[in-house]
Amino acid sequence: AHPGHGRGVGLADLNDDGFLDLIVRDFQGAPSPVYMSRCDDSAWLRVRPRGDAPNTHAVGARIEVVAGGVRQVRWITAGGTSLASSLPAEAHFGLGDAETVEELSVVWPDGERSAWREIETRQILDVSR
Repeated sequence: AHPGHGRGVGLADLNDDGFLDLIVRDFQGAPSPVYMSRCDDSAWLRVRPRGDAPNTHAVGARIEVVAGGVRQVRWITAGGTSLASSLPAEAHFGLGDAETVEELSVVWPDGERSAWREIETRQILDVSR
């Protein structure tokens, strides 16, 4: 439904409701449209890894969750994967009906692994080594 000429797009939970919102970078320089998600009460988890200096955003970390018997993996990247776009250094997981995450693990950029069990869903979780 976007009438412009988008050249970049970003997904981020701008209002901290647990659902990804869409930001479009318009090629013609007009203000970039923001599309706020309107979703149901499905479970989610946002994980924000905090690493040691100088890599305080833990770029390169591999984050894995197991919830409801389903395994999901995300990588923390620097910048973005779309032209003129960038994303927060965090991992977002849609978890359906799961009320808990059975296991969360982080493989840090240096290969060290941290793990946590039985985590409540529907929250923003900062994890540190």
